[in-house]
Amino acid sequence: MLVLDHSTSMADPGKMPQLRRGAFKFFVEAVRRHYAVGAVAFASKTQLLSTPSVDIPRFWRRLQRLKPYGRTRMARPLRIAQRRLRFRRGHRVIVLLTDGMPDDAEATLAAARFIRDAGITLIPIGTGQADEAFLKTLAGRPELVHMTDLDGFSDAVAEVAGRLEQPY
Repeated sequence: MLVLDHSTSMADPGKMPQLRRGAFKFFVEAVRRHYAVGAVAFASKTQLLSTPSVDIPRFWRRLQRLKPYGRTRMARPLRIAQRRLRFRRGHRVIVLLTDGMPDDAEATLAAARFIRDAGITLIPIGTGQADEAFLKTLAGRPELVHMTDLDGFSDAVAEVAGRLEQPY
């Protein structure tokens, strides 16, 4: 599952195109590796973009609808992503793409603990003002966090997809 931040801070020049490009590269690479991929987008509200599927054109169309707005409410989309993976078999991964800090850090940390306790790997990818220390706490394993500048954002997301078959 991809969890995509499209809060107001993503309106900075170049951020949304990088997010879209990275999410799309991830989707295509994961499908090529025989994974189904779903996505949840978040800002002030949470939106299920896609249940886990392999429908590349549909995912691309839904991704294009994302516009930056609102706050960074990160806890709920993480919980939704966890619920979507709850009964799926195989390697379960949530990849969080963000450029900032959540509105409610404690609720977000609690959601991340629940994800990890369920045996799901959480891989945060941060850019911009994202707090690396916070993302490391979310992941539970610092080596899973990927920090990158804006120009490398989409490539960092694609690189994570390229390593999906490796155990985390």
